[in-house]
Amino acid sequence: MGRSKMQRGRSPLTKEMLLPLPVKVVCEFSLENRLALVSIKGGHGMEDTMIALLRVLYLTWHG
Repeated sequence: MGRSKMQRGRSPLTKEMLLPLPVKVVCEFSLENRLALVSIKGGHGMEDTMIALLRVLYLTWHG
């Protein structure tokens, strides 16, 4: 399969998409995920809390 066939229908990635995430963003994600885990573990989690943890699982599995 040629390179042009693989890229058909896909827009090129931007520089921002190729670079690592900024430290501030990573820290915010980390804090949100840690708080979600602690909330669920303590029995105080809500639907949004579970969604945050499912997002972590998805990103871990497909990342």
